[in-house]
Amino acid sequence: MAYPEEIVCRSVYKEKIPIEDLNADEFCVTRRIDGTVSDNIDMLNGKPVLDPDCMGNIVEMSVNLLGGVFLPDHTLWIQVGDGKQPWDGQKDVRVNDYPGCYRMHDGEYVYFKATTLHHADYPNDYLLRNKGQYKAYHDALKKNIEIAFKDGVATSIPVTLVLVSDPTNLNYWHLKMITFLTGTTVELRNGSSYRELVFSHILCHVLCKQFLQEDATTGMVPPDMYMK
Repeated sequence: MAYPEEIVCRSVYKEKIPIEDLNADEFCVTRRIDGTVSDNIDMLNGKPVLDPDCMGNIVEMSVNLLGGVFLPDHTLWIQVGDGKQPWDGQKDVRVNDYPGCYRMHDGEYVYFKATTLHHADYPNDYLLRNKGQYKAYHDALKKNIEIAFKDGVATSIPVTLVLVSDPTNLNYWHLKMITFLTGTTVELRNGSSYRELVFSHILCHVLCKQFLQEDATTGMVPPDMYMK
């Protein structure tokens, strides 16, 4: 099967899609899972819940925007090597210039409403696992530590998720998710141990329960949003 030329980056495209100008209520994104949906679902109180293990590493979560030229089945193409490197925002990309930089995924995918991941607030208390994690959280907030770390004591880490356009050479419609401490400009980085803690909670209590099995996109990404 040939790689879908329509999703690669073009010089006539804007460097990034201004996601903030879209109505998140109208859009869905896709995310690959390992295996099939049917093999990874359990019922909880009459509602389907995905096995968290099939979602992969969501700490560096990436998804694909629907509503433009990206089709749900395009989700099954995995970009590797130079194919997944950030686009420079200028050049025309030709698939033939990226041999060995893509492959087909042998699993399936699920959908999420964009509002689940974009400007979504998740206020929760988390158990920080050690003194280093406790200090790193306060350092990020630039706050003095007023009480000593106590094992088993929860610390409030409300976070806000935001989707941003992140075109890769072979996939213009790629989005990544960044995470801020709610009410601040402090971004939780991928290497942050408390970001991992927060995402573990979001995976088990949000993403595995709020997935969709059908595209609920109601809007279209107008050409002037991505064409120069």
